[in-house]
Amino acid sequence: MEDIPKRGRGKRGIALFKKKREPEEYRVEFEENNIPLTKEFMSWFGMLVQHRISIHIDMCNVDTELFKNLWLETKMTWNTEIDAPEEFMRKKAVKIGTNFRSRLVKDYVNTNTSPCEKYTFIEPADWNTFFKQKTSNEFLLKSEKAKKSNSNKKFIPRLGRSGWKGIEKKKDIIWPQLEEKYEFLKNIKNHRSKMYLLGCSIQNKETKLYELPPSMIEDFKILTMTACELLIKVADSQVKVASGTAWPTSGAIIHGKSLKEGCVKVQVDKIIESYGDLPVHAVTKMDEAETVKDIYHVVVQWPRYALKLANKETPSKSTRMDSSQSSPQRDTATNKETPNKSTRIDSSHSSPQRDTTKNKETPSKSTRMDSSHSSPQKDSATTSFYYSQVVFELLL
Repeated sequence: MEDIPKRGRGKRGIALFKKKREPEEYRVEFEENNIPLTKEFMSWFGMLVQHRISIHIDMCNVDTELFKNLWLETKMTWNTEIDAPEEFMRKKAVKIGTNFRSRLVKDYVNTNTSPCEKYTFIEPADWNTFFKQKTSNEFLLKSEKAKKSNSNKKFIPRLGRSGWKGIEKKKDIIWPQLEEKYEFLKNIKNHRSKMYLLGCSIQNKETKLYELPPSMIEDFKILTMTACELLIKVADSQVKVASGTAWPTSGAIIHGKSLKEGCVKVQVDKIIESYGDLPVHAVTKMDEAETVKDIYHVVVQWPRYALKLANKETPSKSTRMDSSQSSPQRDTATNKETPNKSTRIDSSHSSPQRDTTKNKETPSKSTRMDSSHSSPQKDSATTSFYYSQVVFELLL
């Protein structure tokens, strides 16, 4: 390619694959899940997809035979006989081609310029057809709908070229940094929830440490007086020991002093008597408050990760979870709560429904659905699910 404009600093250029190799030097290995291990392979494959499939062809409508020919050429060039990765690479081809077309729309269609000088493999006739397609009323309506859907996404993982595989490799470095900075993350146990947060993390250019976006942290703050449950870890699970009202986190003061980082001001209205002798959290202990029974009708500071708010959203209906501590029954004689038997609850209905005829709480109906979720993707439905799942774990 001649006379290619110079790229700006920090921006990726066009994959030219100029390095000269002998035919026998082309070798590629794949993991058990068919992800290629050879670094240069994906650059070469992306270039192949862009060159072999004309831009005016929608990637979702590419003929199956064309994909088979792409894979055949790939096998011949990279000296491999295995066919197991074919389906995985077909999906990668669709993603590569779709992203390339999106960049062409953003950088050239919307600016009414031509990419043919930079991408010399694009024929002018194909570009004219592509330009007409992407400026038609049908496409503009579709684009507007997609933009509206995209605006509803809260937080999109930043994966880079290495994808979730790269995040997995760095998790033992990034996650401890996040836990040290945000104490409430210590309540996260689910691997997928951790991976979602790791994908959303950003490296601070000054400290070189990873952080979560400020807007994401704001979402975990309490804005109004909110009913809550106070939790303490017993053995390997968090149990409810009391209930009360959490104060807004912004500017909260307790006993004339600012709250400790990661804590919430809570007014304790009820306690569960059977847990009365349990020691409270270190940040909660005061001269007159050492155990759960000491905080009855007292305003205390409580760790945010050990609070379950009553009015927060829970994950989608597709998640079923077991709870060893469901909503306790009321002991009307003492006006205190006693733990009831373990029940199975649906995470999409964690707050129990009230039976108005008996004025008691009854568990909501469960909905059994498939719990096998694929790895998070950049579509709004999946992103919303993983975000909800993270919020739910923080509130448990």
